[in-house]
Amino acid sequence: MFFGRTGIDFSIFSAGIFGLYGKHKTKLTTKAGTDSGKKYTDKKIYGFDFSSNINEQIFFFLQYLYNDWGEYFDNLPGKNFSWWGVFAGIDYIYSDKVVLSLLYNYADAGDFDGTSTIYEGININTVTGTFSYYFMRNVKGVIEVTYDFLSKDNDPDFVGHETKEGYILIGFDAAF
Repeated sequence: MFFGRTGIDFSIFSAGIFGLYGKHKTKLTTKAGTDSGKKYTDKKIYGFDFSSNINEQIFFFLQYLYNDWGEYFDNLPGKNFSWWGVFAGIDYIYSDKVVLSLLYNYADAGDFDGTSTIYEGININTVTGTFSYYFMRNVKGVIEVTYDFLSKDNDPDFVGHETKEGYILIGFDAAF
C-alpha cells in the first residue's frame, strides 16, 4: 500500500489532500460478507482535511474521504463498490485541566447498501460531546455522550444498523 499527504499551513489554518492506493483481499457476499474471496482488488482512498486554531482555546477540524474498493465481492463480478464519509469537530480548551469537545460523524455506505453484508454498517450519522478533566498530563477522566441520528434497520438480514448506537461513557484514560 502507498499513502501520501500534502498540505499547506497558513497563519491560523492548515489544509491538505491525501490518497491511498493498494490492493486488498476480496470477499464473498455469503455469510454477511465475512468469507474471504480468492483474489485481490484495487483499494483507493482520496480525501482532504482542514484544521484551524481560531485562538489559543478553540480548535476546529474537518476531514472528508472517498473510498473506491474496486470489484470487492468475487460473486458480483464487474461491479465496483465505493463509499464516503466526513467528520467535523471542535475542541474548546477551557483551562489546563478541562477540555470540551464536539464531534460529528457521517458516512454513507454507498454501493454496499442492500448487499446484506456487514459493510452496510458503514452508514453512520452521530454527534458526540465529550468533557475531559486532566488529573495529570497523562491521566484524564472522561464523560462522553453520543447521539445516533439513524433509525434502527428492522430488516431480517441482521446486518446494517440493527440497533441505535448512542451511548454514555464515563471512564479514565491513562497513557504511559
